[in-house]
Amino acid sequence: MKKVLFVIPDKSYKSQDFVNAANKLGIDMVIVTDSEQAAQQLGAKNIFSMKFDHFSKEKLSNIPRDIDIAIPVDHSSVLFTSKLVEELGVNGNSFESVKNCLYKATTREKLTDINQLQPKFIKAKSLNEINKFREKINSKIIIKPNDGVASIGVMSVDNGESRDTEIVDIINSCSNKEVVVEEFFEGQEYAYEGYLKEGELKTIVIFEKPGDYSGPYFEEKIFIAPSDIDTEKVHEIQKVCQSACTELGLTFGPVHIEFKIINNKIFIIEVNPRTIGGLCSRSLNFNLFKNSLETVILSDLVNDKPMSLDLASNSTGVLMLPIPEEGVFKGIKNIEKANQIKEIVNIEISLPIGTYINKPPFSERYLGFVFANGQSNVETKNALIECEELLEPIIE
Repeated sequence: MKKVLFVIPDKSYKSQDFVNAANKLGIDMVIVTDSEQAAQQLGAKNIFSMKFDHFSKEKLSNIPRDIDIAIPVDHSSVLFTSKLVEELGVNGNSFESVKNCLYKATTREKLTDINQLQPKFIKAKSLNEINKFREKINSKIIIKPNDGVASIGVMSVDNGESRDTEIVDIINSCSNKEVVVEEFFEGQEYAYEGYLKEGELKTIVIFEKPGDYSGPYFEEKIFIAPSDIDTEKVHEIQKVCQSACTELGLTFGPVHIEFKIINNKIFIIEVNPRTIGGLCSRSLNFNLFKNSLETVILSDLVNDKPMSLDLASNSTGVLMLPIPEEGVFKGIKNIEKANQIKEIVNIEISLPIGTYINKPPFSERYLGFVFANGQSNVETKNALIECEELLEPIIE
């Protein structure tokens, strides 16, 4: 039987989800984490604590050598996992391929090289460079940290609009003071969830992302599955995503790909060598046994047993509770009332009381997650919107 290595970062939303899936499938596992406390809580037999920002050959020597597969559990562990893949000689994505995904400019360059639909873009370290680019393309732009995560530090600027102070703040927030500035493409957003096995991409589900993603900030809010995209278009999306993964060098493990459909063409926003972020994967349950996303992935990657991908409900969705303002999080009102909405199945407040939170574009976490199942996507969406309107965050 194959043995899997999970790389679990401190403060991960879903530190337990892959572990639970592995236990359900009877998979032998090893865990590497950068938190000694998390190591104690997870309860697996073989747990090792290592700092992700310092690769220790000495600590690496303690890890068993009979591992077959290495999987990152969250975004902040994908790069370290790729180092372990190369050092241990196991199945997983290479360091170079993961870097290709994490650095936005590299992703743009590589996808442009294979003639995929991509925006005009530059790398910039100063307001002057950005303003010159804006004058040149004369259209709305979007600014992102080159090595950024999710929507942190992401902001759009309309043509002719001035946001110089905020732009400088974003540049200064970047680890290397470098941003990517792109021509902004309008269009409906979607999210592709799948996994790679021996380089072949397998589709699990495509999420709709209803809502306004025109900016200036880009906190994600609602994901609903299955999407209303027809089968022929789904095949085209998979083909484009496969091509992108191949060009970036990804070969093994889960992928979460954000994309838009623009004039019937597929525009890939970003490719992430991991599962969907936060607790969003908990919105997905497959077949009569209500298997989790993590169970589906591990069953094929580790046990070579693909599972049914029929969703357990007609429509399923998740709402990520947004951060309305900066301050100290004190709680949320009306949870009991929101739970009475028929389609709502769970409300999970994930942010500890007393946490200081930043407002967009620098908010790093969500207040919580709301899960719903409906008979249709419209029903699911309406329930999540009603729930958001009822819930009142207390921030002081």
